[in-house]
Amino acid sequence: MGFPRYLTYVRWGGGIAWAADVAARHRWAPVRAGFETVVRPRPKPMACVVAYAELALGRGLITGFLTPAALIGGLLLTDVYFVPMIHDWAEQGRNSMMALISAVGLFGMSWQTWSPVAALGWL
Repeated sequence: MGFPRYLTYVRWGGGIAWAADVAARHRWAPVRAGFETVVRPRPKPMACVVAYAELALGRGLITGFLTPAALIGGLLLTDVYFVPMIHDWAEQGRNSMMALISAVGLFGMSWQTWSPVAALGWL
């Protein structure tokens, strides 16, 4: 029995290999240097960080639990994806829309309509 697809991605760090190719061709030296310093030496842990951050973000938004933290995390993840992909038009459009969705949810205070946090009176 093989690994589920998302665990295979985390286990082998497939997205990190793709990101390494993008970072190597990036026009900005700080992006290349940052990737070489932080990500390339530890591809599997970085793949786990990304996968679990996306999982926590999705669960936070779906369940409505700690929605402001999930939306801020979504903005940060989008920024982390947007900077290396700044010269790729397809990625730029997708990341811009994800940032817009997070910003509208955050500044529209979407968690006040229905959420366990609002029901408990934490916010």
